This record gives sequence, structure tokens and C-alpha cells, in this order.
Amino acid sequence: MKTIEYKSISGKVKDIDEEKRIVTGYFTSTGTLDSDGDIFADGAFRKTIKERGPSGKNQIWHLWQHDTLSPINKPYKLEETKEGVYFETMFPQNAIADLALSLYKAGANPEHSVGFEVLAETQDKKARVITQSRMWEGSTVLWGANENTPFTGLKSAEKAKERIDMFEKLLKNATFSKDEIYELLYREIEQLKAIIIEPAQDHSTDQKPKRSSLPKISINI
Repeated sequence: MKTIEYKSISGKVKDIDEEKRIVTGYFTSTGTLDSDGDIFADGAFRKTIKERGPSGKNQIWHLWQHDTLSPINKPYKLEETKEGVYFETMFPQNAIADLALSLYKAGANPEHSVGFEVLAETQDKKARVITQSRMWEGSTVLWGANENTPFTGLKSAEKAKERIDMFEKLLKNATFSKDEIYELLYREIEQLKAIIIEPAQDHSTDQKPKRSSLPKISINI
């Protein structure tokens, strides 16, 4: 069985239509070397999008935090361009979609990430070049994380505090249609606070963080 991998991209939001609840952007980029020494070649997603995307079997989801229990919707437009995997998704009125859309509106600039399998690759001295993939989903994520970091993708206590301030401001000023949104935001805040006050933990390979609702995976940014 092939391993599902993740690649994250920061700030690739193209447009937000608040009235129609549509977000457009990029799940990942192509043609650029990432921090893992990997490159998606031109066309790496073209075949899988044609077969599994909106004009094919329509099996590719837009998820929240790579969680299969937290689907947002299926993108109604998905294509590989010269910049990367471009998406257009309508965010329906439900708790998960409301939360994600609220973060976009607040200017929180959540990241995007793609869940995929490598079907074909080449290796040179500088990089692994992924030439063909099978795309399963694209996600809106708070920030990318690798396999040796906490499930929140925490990079520093300072960044966690910034996120807490942003979430608390959002709770204070925003009006949501469903009470579940408040619960989700408070849960995020409590998780971030716990990470700040707890002593540093060993996140070596024999003590990987638990990631509920996900298979054993290789995570890359």
C-alpha cells in the first residue's frame, strides 16, 4: 500500500467571495523545490484531477485539517496550472465550513495542504521529482506540521500566543450562526494554551503525536 503524503503551502488564497461563500486558491505549488528536497513536476496532478476531480469521478474532497470526519465540500473547480493545484470551493453553512470561512474573512491566512500518493518519481542529486500522483484531498489547515512536531503544527510559543489572540478576538467580535463554532474555537485555544504551559516534550520517532481520524502517514512541508 502506498503512503499518503502531505505538502503544505502558505498564504495561497486568491479570492474570497463572502456573499457566495466561495474561496479560491492553491492547495500546493508545482515546479518549486520545497524544504524536504521535493519538486512536483509539471503535470504531476493533471491526470489524477482529470480522473478523480469535478469533471471525472468527483472523488477529491476539500477537508479541514486533513480530517476525514471534517469535510468542507468537494471543490467545484480543480485544475493544475503553471502555479500549482488551483481550487474553487463553495463553503456550505455548517460548523466546519463556518469556522474555516471565518478565519479567511478575519485575515488569519490559513495554509493549504494536499494529501496524495506518489505514483511515479525520479531522483537527481538535488531533489526528488514527483512526476505523477494520486490526489485524495486538499485541506485548509492552520499551519503545516511534520511528523516530529505536535499535532497543532506549533513552531514556537510566540506563534501560539499570536494564534490565541487572534482566536479570542474572533470569538469576541464575530457572530456565528451555530454554537458549535464557539466550541471549536475554544478547543483550539485550550490546545494552544496547553502546549505553551507544558514542559517541552520529546517528539522523537518513538513518541509521535497522536493524530485522530488519520491513517499512519508520512507528513511533509
